[in-house]
Amino acid sequence: MKDFWTDLQSQPASSMLGGKVPADRERAVHDLCRKTEEVFLAAGDHLVATSGALGQTRNVLAVFDEMNTKGTLAELRRHGQFHDSEMRSLSDEVLKALEILSALMDRARGVDGQVRELRDILKMMNIVVLNARITVAAITVGPEDSGSNLTGFTEDATRLVAELGTILSGLDEAMQRIKTTSADALTRARFLGDLLTSSLAGPVAALNSELASFEEHIKTLGSASAEVAERSKSLMAASATAVSGLQIGDNTRQRLEHVMFILERLPGAWDEAEALEVLAAHQIQDIAKLHVEAVEDIRDGSRILQDGILTLLRDHLMIFEQRNGSRKLKSGLEEIEDRIAQTVKTQDLLMEFAQTLSKEFEALTQVIAAGESFEARMRMIGINAVIACARLGRRGLALREIAGQLQQLARDASDRLPVVKSELTEMMDLASDTIRLLETANERANALPEGAVRQLSDGVREIGGEAARSAEIVATIRATLDESRGWLAPVTDHAHLIEKTARMFNTWHEQETFTGKVDGIADEVFQIYTMERERDIHRKVIKPAENAVEPEAPVMTEAEAPAPSSDDPLDDIFF
Repeated sequence: MKDFWTDLQSQPASSMLGGKVPADRERAVHDLCRKTEEVFLAAGDHLVATSGALGQTRNVLAVFDEMNTKGTLAELRRHGQFHDSEMRSLSDEVLKALEILSALMDRARGVDGQVRELRDILKMMNIVVLNARITVAAITVGPEDSGSNLTGFTEDATRLVAELGTILSGLDEAMQRIKTTSADALTRARFLGDLLTSSLAGPVAALNSELASFEEHIKTLGSASAEVAERSKSLMAASATAVSGLQIGDNTRQRLEHVMFILERLPGAWDEAEALEVLAAHQIQDIAKLHVEAVEDIRDGSRILQDGILTLLRDHLMIFEQRNGSRKLKSGLEEIEDRIAQTVKTQDLLMEFAQTLSKEFEALTQVIAAGESFEARMRMIGINAVIACARLGRRGLALREIAGQLQQLARDASDRLPVVKSELTEMMDLASDTIRLLETANERANALPEGAVRQLSDGVREIGGEAARSAEIVATIRATLDESRGWLAPVTDHAHLIEKTARMFNTWHEQETFTGKVDGIADEVFQIYTMERERDIHRKVIKPAENAVEPEAPVMTEAEAPAPSSDDPLDDIFF
């Protein structure tokens, strides 16, 4: 593609008074005018957006300040401590119940041993009663043996031994049920104890740690408010510098339009063409110099502004997002809620066991009461048997010996029954303690979901909402900075283009000054200048004609006068 800027620099000076070269320069300057407006309008939009992002950093800080003022985190910490306390109390109750259940199982094994010995005694008693029945059947009882009711003895003994068998069967069955349900409860209590212990050491501790860290971060952020405000103030100054540098865009465009005015009149001003060529060269060289300097100011100000905002995000506002604070809190709380749901379910099962245990021991109380009269009744039966045998004389000796064996077995059974009763009494005390602990633990566990956990959940949800709000603001800031990334490149490229265009006029830049003429083109050009800098350049290049009076600057009407300055640096972008 043909580069008319390069071609122009190779043209001899004489050929530049007319023809293609002046037209190319005029077109280049015209394109610059249009491009200047486009580039600096876009630059202004980006810089305004970046300055707006700086203002939004204060909005993020305001979110945390509001949380700090309301005491949201302090209250949440209190809920967290209460939840921790309740979980620890629940854990202590369950672990204590676990110890009692273990002791209950030990007592149950002791009762089992006693019941086995009683069953052995019962077997021997059945044998002795059978032997008594055989012996009684073999004895001949005559009219003279009145009062010797041997059949009554065997029947009473048989009935009493059967009662003992029923008592032992009931006791054995009750103990088997108690052992089975206790073993199941022991397994559940161990699971619950492990669950609570691991919860306290895991998610509960992590939640409390996260809450403490989060609260500390908010306090730190609150104490950093002054620093953030000071940084924001300095960044606003950088923003003002960059915005004020954007004024060069309007100045450059206006001055390029003046150069265009000169170039457009060259064909009709053959007697002033050389003077106007030199004037245009000086003007555009000065435009290029000032423009490049201003772009450097814009670049410095915008770099400070963007770097400062990123620093604010990194040092203060992004810490919360990097920690994923609210997400960690929510995740930890969800895990705790799942564990508490398991706790409540397990506690309900343990309460069913406690109710069953209570009923079993009520039944055992009746069994023990029935067994307490066994020895006395068996003693009475034995005494009656001995009296009956005495009346039979030698014929009753065998039966008397059998009655003695039966009484001894009854004494052996009676010796073990108090031991069983003692073991059962201890078991009932343990069971009462277990039931009491499990009832307390059950009430505590059932209160957790609607108590401390609900309060924690509401607090975490509130923090999550605030965190989401701050994250949205931070995301908006970052998106704004990302969208504005590289916005200086077109401004810099445009500055280089102005310098390149200015080099098209290098041939005329070193020319001597010229004397102007009254009412000439140069005089007309002077009348349209709005900047004193342009007038100074014009005076140096084109001296007024001899005896001519330099025209005065045109008086601007109120409508043409520039608007009064505003405190807002962004108001300086007026094109």
